Amino acid sequence: MNLKDDGTFTVTGVPNEVFEALSDVMFVWQLDWTTTQDLTGTWAPDWNSSNNRPYVVMDIPGVVMRFRLSVDNAKDAIELYAYLGDPDNDERFSFIKS
Repeated sequence: MNLKDDGTFTVTGVPNEVFEALSDVMFVWQLDWTTTQDLTGTWAPDWNSSNNRPYVVMDIPGVVMRFRLSVDNAKDAIELYAYLGDPDNDERFSFIKS
C-alpha cells in the first residue's frame, strides 16, 4: 500500500473483495489469493476518542466507503490492519511498514 501525501493511495496485489470482507464483521470470508486486484482511493488520518488510538479512514469508490484501518506501532514497524471476522479471534489482514 502506498499512502501519498495528497490523500490518495494505491494498493496492489490484494485478494479480490478483501475490503468488502474486512468491512463485514458478521461474515467470515475466505480470501481468494489466486485472484488479486489493484485499487486506488483516498485516505485520511483520524482519532478514536473512545480508546485514544489513531486510525486511517479509507474510501475506495465503487467498493467501500469510510472503511477504517487501525494503527499499531507497538512493534518495530507500523501496521495498518483490520480484523477478519470476529476481533476476538485476532485474525488480521495487515499492511506493515518496517
